[in-house]
Parts: sequence; structure tokens; C-alpha cells
Amino acid sequence: MPKDDKLKAFYELVVEAFAGLGLDLHKGRDLKPHLEAAGFKDIRCEVKKIPVGTWPKDKTQRLIGLYLKEAVEQVAPAFTGKPFEAHGIPRVESEVWLATVMNELKDNTKHRYLNFYFWYAQKPLDAPEHDHAGPGSSSEDEVSI
Repeated sequence: MPKDDKLKAFYELVVEAFAGLGLDLHKGRDLKPHLEAAGFKDIRCEVKKIPVGTWPKDKTQRLIGLYLKEAVEQVAPAFTGKPFEAHGIPRVESEVWLATVMNELKDNTKHRYLNFYFWYAQKPLDAPEHDHAGPGSSSEDEVSI
């Protein structure tokens, strides 16, 4: 996205607001140390550019872009609520940001992408088995991040 893009500015403000609450919205970019600490091997990351909106000519990419656009439309009100309030952004300014985002998402002349991070790793064959006995436990290994 261009540096002066309003949707990008909103995203950066959301990241800032969540950081003020102690949450790192960029955590997905840096999972390797956590996967290594959990004992996983052959760790790799694939970064995929996902379109925002229905502007792509490719039918599959257009559908993916539609889903991401819808997801952003659904989550934007939550982002402009308590996180913005905690960040000291007045309610009126939050409402202006929300209206701006909704209008920007309708604009198919701007070809926007978001990077999505897909992590793959293998559990070593010689890794010890964990006993997950107890209520709500499963037979799958769990990794706390």
C-alpha cells in the first residue's frame, strides 16, 4: 500500500493501539523462536500476499479478496472501540476512522494486499510424548505463544 493510503494509516494506528495494551499484532511474523523453543524442527515460513477487495481479475484471488474485505469490515468496529479509547482517541475521531475505512474498502481502484504468514514445522520423531490427562485435554501437542 502507498505510504499515504488511509487504510494503511488505520492499520498502523490499530497496531499502535493494541501495542499500548501489550498486544503485538505482528507476532505472526516472528514465530520461529517460539517454535524452536517448543522443540519443532524444519521450521519454514511462507509469506503470501492476500488481496483486500474484489479488484483482482483472477476469480480465486477475487473471492479471497472478498473474504478478507468482509473480515476487515466486520472487525473494524471492534478495533475502533476499546483499543482506540485506551489509546486516547476520542469517540468522534474513532467514528471518523471507521467511516473512512468502510469507504476505502469500497474503492476497487486501489490494489491493496496484506501479507499473511504461514508457518510449517515438524515435531521431531524422538520427541517425548506428553500426558494430556485431565478435563478438556486432547491428544494433540499444544504450544503456548
